[in-house]
Amino acid sequence: MIFHRFKLLLICSVFLSVPCCNNSHFQPDIPSSEQDLQLKNSCLSADGYGKSINDARINARKELSNIIIIQIKSSWIEHFGSKNNEIFHEVMNNINEKSETLLKGVLCYPYKKIDNEYQCKAVLSQQAYNDTIRYLEGKVFVNLDNRSRIKLNDILAYVEYLDAILTTTTKCSAFNKDLLNRVRQVREKIYIRLTHGIVTIKPMPKDAYITIDNKDYKPFTPIFIKPGEYALCISKNGYHTKKARFYISKGDKKDYFVTLIPSGLTIFVSLAQTNNQLRKEIETILIKNGLSVSKSPLSGNAFRVEFSHQKNKIENYTQHVVKLSIKAYKRNKITCVHTEEIKYFKDSAILKKQNELLETAINNLFSKIDWNNFYSNQKFNYNALF
Repeated sequence: MIFHRFKLLLICSVFLSVPCCNNSHFQPDIPSSEQDLQLKNSCLSADGYGKSINDARINARKELSNIIIIQIKSSWIEHFGSKNNEIFHEVMNNINEKSETLLKGVLCYPYKKIDNEYQCKAVLSQQAYNDTIRYLEGKVFVNLDNRSRIKLNDILAYVEYLDAILTTTTKCSAFNKDLLNRVRQVREKIYIRLTHGIVTIKPMPKDAYITIDNKDYKPFTPIFIKPGEYALCISKNGYHTKKARFYISKGDKKDYFVTLIPSGLTIFVSLAQTNNQLRKEIETILIKNGLSVSKSPLSGNAFRVEFSHQKNKIENYTQHVVKLSIKAYKRNKITCVHTEEIKYFKDSAILKKQNELLETAINNLFSKIDWNNFYSNQKFNYNALF
């Protein structure tokens, strides 16, 4: 009896010491009873190979993602005509960095060993397909305002991936045309933001009429325009029309604050010291801006100008310091003050610099004055275009 028990124990120990078969290493992600059903109902699948099970799993997921990436490239060429595009390369770099995390719920099975390599199949089920779309929707349908270029490129990567998921031929549920249209609308908005500049014209009065290259635009509304130089015109009945040219580059965002001056206002120019050339230059600027120049010091409206020019010796150079202060008066009461100062070293630039300073100071003063009343102490912190 003891001998038989020993024999049975010996047989069991020998059986337990036999190495497992190769297939015992390849436990599937899900029970084998469900594998056939998952494969049958999968949306997308791809095979991967490697020297280890983990390598096979990684390569299978990459192959599955490559199906989407191929569709992205095809879709981009269809819409934009070429892959030789800076934005496209930025988008693809983002997608390649995120590719491992963009497809949700991917399963890899069964594991097989063929010769010296392992094989597995990456499967995107109907549920995983739906989860991926919901995840990407959360990344795509966001507020695009005030986003940096880097962030817009990041969002565009999700847009392109979602577009490709929706347009790749699969065994999944019916194609969602409405969702695809919404995704492509976001794409167009981002692409415009990345390839255009944004300019917003903010006039005073607020209901002024605005044209850029003879096209009408609304004030205080962001305008997306291609890089280049444009002619701007701001007008309103009862006000002097302002015209200027401006340049905008790709990705620029500029706000232009423009103050229109009511027609019929007269200004007397008062100088701290006699300087006929300076008076003439000031009057020219006023007239150009729609103001009439009064010859009488008794005029109710006046600009009183203080102008100084200092020379400082700095080693072997002469530094010029030009300062200009302009005070706006209404019935002998100060309503607004603006001061400008520049420093430069070249003597030959004196006249040009002084003229630039004068125009800058007057234009910036104009942007602060409440021209409808010309007595308000309210000051607008505007960066004047003119």
